[in-house]
Amino acid sequence: MLISLLKKEFLQIFRDKKNLVPVIVAPILQLIVLGYAANLDVRHLPVVFCDMDKSVESRSYLDRFLQGDYFRKVAEIDSMEKIDRYIDNGEADAAIIVPFGFGKKIEKGEVCNVLVILNGTDPNVATLGMSYIVQISSSYRAGREAKVILKDRILYNPELKSKNFMVPGILCTVLMIITTMLTATSVVREKESGTIEQLAVTPVKRYQIILGKMIPAAILGIMDVVLVSLVAIYLFKVPFRGSYIFLLLSSLAFLLSTLGMGLFISTISDTQGQAMMTVSFVVVMPSIYLSGFIFPIDSMPKAFQYITYAIPLRYFLDIVRGIFLKGAGFDILWRDIILLLIIGSLKLTFSTLRFKKRW
Repeated sequence: MLISLLKKEFLQIFRDKKNLVPVIVAPILQLIVLGYAANLDVRHLPVVFCDMDKSVESRSYLDRFLQGDYFRKVAEIDSMEKIDRYIDNGEADAAIIVPFGFGKKIEKGEVCNVLVILNGTDPNVATLGMSYIVQISSSYRAGREAKVILKDRILYNPELKSKNFMVPGILCTVLMIITTMLTATSVVREKESGTIEQLAVTPVKRYQIILGKMIPAAILGIMDVVLVSLVAIYLFKVPFRGSYIFLLLSSLAFLLSTLGMGLFISTISDTQGQAMMTVSFVVVMPSIYLSGFIFPIDSMPKAFQYITYAIPLRYFLDIVRGIFLKGAGFDILWRDIILLLIIGSLKLTFSTLRFKKRW
């Protein structure tokens, strides 16, 4: 019975070529969200200080970074071995290391070298962060003519190529849009064509109908992950440093949320046009602008930052970019995976309870 439902669903998916575009509410909401979220200036960049000198001059130098709203100190450590943990876990995007003898060189008016390590996953954040550090350092004086000279080292994306940041994000958004849209319109299509009544009089179980709607969308979603990944790696030359298996398993965790949301939208929509507009209005647009796909979350107003915790795409972006650029695995990304599973399970459970075999 389930195989027959899957065959029918695949035939309907490939036959339906309608593509309705919302034209009323979405542009208004886009304008509102862009007005608040589209801020390319980097603020409150999380930074780790490593003061090996422990002098008055080194303290004065590091305090200058906290006088404005450009940087936010995450931690202050005493050895460089601890820096990787903060940047790998995403707790910090920059580290400033002041070496031994900094204070004495300042007093003698000599040139002082300071090491800066930046997370190059997001080229915009790394570029602007480095610019702020250079400006603050070049203007620093300790009553003498000594200057601070930086030696920078950018991790994960040393050439600061935007495509290395954007292409993995496109993979995430494509998977979200396709799977949510297919699931949302599949049940509504049965209403419009009248076949939902035919299903109602058959011995098909409710869970079989749900699986028949979700499995094809999930299969197409995984196929998109594979195809977009291949294009990203071989056409755009985006580095892939992680595990392909882990990427696919993480995508399955994300699919719990998108399929659950699509199923829920199908239960509250009467037409395919209404379902597609709801997907664009409720899912796609907020996810793209508030997930960190384009704009840094730390630069958004606090109210919008809290909203982002409820958006699954935020966690999936961290996972995919971490796998591609950092080679991160479950030991680093386990929080994002668990949150995706929790959010997805809640959505899928609630949507399944709302789903009715008879309409």
